[in-house]
Amino acid sequence: MSAAGPPFGERARRRHERARAARTRHVTGHPRRGAADRRPADPTSQSTGGSLSGRASGWVSSLVPHGHRLTLEDWNARHRLLKWVLALHLPVIVGYAQLHHFDTMHGIAAASPSILLFGAAALPGLRRVRALAASLGLLCCSVVFVHLSDGLGPMYFHFFVVVALIALYEDWSVYALAIGFVFVANLAMRYLVTPGALTDYARHSALMLAAMHAAFIVALAGAQVVFWRYNQQERSRTERYRHQLYEGQQSLMARLEETDRIRTDLVATVSHEFRTPLAGIRGNLLTLRRRRHRMSEAQVDDMLDLALGSSERLSRLLENMLTAATATGIDDTTVSDLPEVVYEALGSLRNAALVNAVTVDLPDHLPVRMSREALHQVVANLVDNALVHSWPGAPVRLIAGRVGDEVVLRVRNPGPDLDKETIARLFEPFTQRDGSATRPTDGAGMGLYVVRRLVEVHGGRLRMTSDGGEINVEVDMWAAELPLPTADPTMLPRLPDLPRLRAEGLVEREPFIPAPSSPPLAVRRPRWDQPGRGYPNADEADLTGLGGSGLGGAGLGGPRGRASAWPADDLPLDRSG
Repeated sequence: MSAAGPPFGERARRRHERARAARTRHVTGHPRRGAADRRPADPTSQSTGGSLSGRASGWVSSLVPHGHRLTLEDWNARHRLLKWVLALHLPVIVGYAQLHHFDTMHGIAAASPSILLFGAAALPGLRRVRALAASLGLLCCSVVFVHLSDGLGPMYFHFFVVVALIALYEDWSVYALAIGFVFVANLAMRYLVTPGALTDYARHSALMLAAMHAAFIVALAGAQVVFWRYNQQERSRTERYRHQLYEGQQSLMARLEETDRIRTDLVATVSHEFRTPLAGIRGNLLTLRRRRHRMSEAQVDDMLDLALGSSERLSRLLENMLTAATATGIDDTTVSDLPEVVYEALGSLRNAALVNAVTVDLPDHLPVRMSREALHQVVANLVDNALVHSWPGAPVRLIAGRVGDEVVLRVRNPGPDLDKETIARLFEPFTQRDGSATRPTDGAGMGLYVVRRLVEVHGGRLRMTSDGGEINVEVDMWAAELPLPTADPTMLPRLPDLPRLRAEGLVEREPFIPAPSSPPLAVRRPRWDQPGRGYPNADEADLTGLGGSGLGGAGLGGPRGRASAWPADDLPLDRSG
């Protein structure tokens, strides 16, 4: 897909709209009028009676057929049939006139109205005009047959046959034409038919006879309208099912294209992420094989360390991919102790030298409903991500407490401000803030995606904010109701003031700081978002919300500040709904 073209979803939407518009034109024979074509009625010119009559006429209009629901192809086929029927009547009329001892000119004159109407029906024009011309031509043929047969009773059935034929148009105008024509034609029969051929009742009650014939046509038209209604409902259902099938097909095609795109991107990304560590391992091993005799022990150790680091990176990538693919929920009996898992995860981090930059504020016990392995992955990935993307020597704060029936875990670290779109994108697979090939970190962008997947399948919530040079990640997990084996169950830790201060911030206790195995890092490096400004080491850090607390017991003697606020509108990421 070209980078300059519209995105896939936009292309699929445009294709779907074009197909729907084409299908609408095919069904109606003309495009629908837009909102601009509909002139609003003047409310001052409408009365209550007018509105009632308008609603009544609208109700009647919805009951009678209009012919526009026929597709153009179907209407043309039916109109072609009626034109052929009308054309066959013309020589039959001339022959029938000769059979009843009329001359040829009399037969041609009797058929001339139908001939003219046939020409009008054959010319291009509006549907309704052509349908009325063909219908009137057939009705004229009925009058001619009755006239030539001197009012022969069976010839009146020709009207019923004609009405059945013109019903193919499914238009109320041809029904109205048939009813009015039959009424007027039967009134005129007393002047067209030989007086001796008419009965006394027909001569003296011509109006009643015309009304009776018109009533028959009305009854026939009503029966055909009922038949049309059921037939139209069936066609509407068929069209609706066809439309749903078409939309389903389009949706399936869109999903297949999207899946193919994701598969292509995944293969490209995975191959790149696998190729880099494998190339490092292979290069280091080849170097050792060819130049080992010319290398010192320190150089050999460096090469082995590089190969080991590449293998660990590959192992982490495989582990994260497997975790994301196989993440499943748990039952209500699975309970893990959050503080215990946190200390275990900190001890197993790959950046062991940076663990000293982590300050922990946890109660003694805090049970959560999450498997130990999943909780270990969540904590390890969050802390590792915070350590890697923080400024050198900056403290990372890990806080946890219980709020109602939930356990809240928060990880804070100084870092560049991120917009909401970037935050949401960071939790997608193989996505990093810096996606270039020359990025300083060696991650594959799977850590936060694994965190999201694990939190989602365990029914938790995940939020991330970035403001004022501080990145905050909050994980809400279900608290465990089953007490852990303790001497006194009433000693289960809680944060009683957390709900009250949740809208403002979290009052933090004195942090528990693990005893460092080596001095804290105090590396100065300019901030990438503020050139020329160096970040102070951890002992001098004074971050918003930390109140000067840092490493090695920093901040224990002075007053403590509140944590930064967590307003609801700054928490865009909530995957669990």
